[in-house]
Amino acid sequence: MNTVFENFDSVTGWTASTGAVVYGVNDIKDFIAGDLSHSLIVGFNATGCYVTKIYSPAISTVGYKELTLHVWSRLKGADDNEKYTDFVYKIDFGSGKEYYFPVHTTFTDVTIDISDITTIDRIRITSLHDDLDYLVISYGVLSVDEMPYDIFVGLQTQINKYITENYSTKYLVGSLTSLTVGDLSITFASSPSWIARYAKIMITDGTHTEYHVIDKHDRNTFYFNDLYGGTSLLYSYTTANVYISFACEFGKYETEIILPSIVLMGMIAENMQIDSDIQHDLDTWKSDHTVNDSMTGKWFKHMMMIDCESWNVELMSEASSIVKKVLGQLYFWVNGKKCHIQYDGVPAFIEPNDIANNLPKVQYTVSALIKESTWDKVRLPVLATTVNTVSIQ
Repeated sequence: MNTVFENFDSVTGWTASTGAVVYGVNDIKDFIAGDLSHSLIVGFNATGCYVTKIYSPAISTVGYKELTLHVWSRLKGADDNEKYTDFVYKIDFGSGKEYYFPVHTTFTDVTIDISDITTIDRIRITSLHDDLDYLVISYGVLSVDEMPYDIFVGLQTQINKYITENYSTKYLVGSLTSLTVGDLSITFASSPSWIARYAKIMITDGTHTEYHVIDKHDRNTFYFNDLYGGTSLLYSYTTANVYISFACEFGKYETEIILPSIVLMGMIAENMQIDSDIQHDLDTWKSDHTVNDSMTGKWFKHMMMIDCESWNVELMSEASSIVKKVLGQLYFWVNGKKCHIQYDGVPAFIEPNDIANNLPKVQYTVSALIKESTWDKVRLPVLATTVNTVSIQ
């Protein structure tokens, strides 16, 4: 489960103290996370200078355990933050919510354990160095791990984003006039294109948009089932266009079929022996110099099947094309972190039969590799140094 609390894609709301600067936004994709269009650039040139953004009202973190964002340091990146004196930045989210902030030599995710706070009142990043450096920051996410659910949500989000950007208005069914909120059906003046029972459709006039699934039809009149927008229209329209909408779903075994569809399936995860079983990880150094300690998490390869189905071969081919384009990116986002995905076998075309498959489909087998926390974290206290003098006579 996750929510994006800050995109870091604009200078709006950011201020800088003397010695710091809110420089602008970056457009280079290699330094942008979350498939956003921009990331934030800030600069520091003195110890104690800072950049700040205040949130009013404060952002609730109740129900979330981690905060993740992506960051890159132009000159101060390091990969060996093993004690608090190694850090060159601090980040705080309000009074008493201050942490040391690691920055690396590559643009990568940084995760902070926020299980002991309930709100984010501000973001303030403070320099602990006295010379020039620039940070690129992107894509702030609050999350709590719920695997494999989060993996399905991440892949579904990536696929739906691609559908929205490229296929929203590609397949026009027809145009309608004089629709009234609460109508249980829509009627076309002539035989419409593409539409059939179980079709997911989008109705829009450019101002309002709603989605429905066709339950049945009587010639050119089509009725809705209770999926998506429900059994009746949500808005009134003077004129509206109707388009076929590709559905991407998972975990809908108990509902009616939706077409054309991209269905994600699979619950099997293979433990990959990548890290040592006795390795420990330290994370989230607080300003009081305490730190979290836990055994390192486990790498799991999650196996999934992706089915592309439709009553129409052209629409099935389009669904397959969508999947190929998304898989070709080789990654998607899970709780603010990049998750790598790859083909795990040859895609198969499955002919319809009378026993199990009533529709043709293209099936992909893929795997996603992700590291999961499997151990409880313990916050290590600050060690006190005791000096004893012993005299031997």
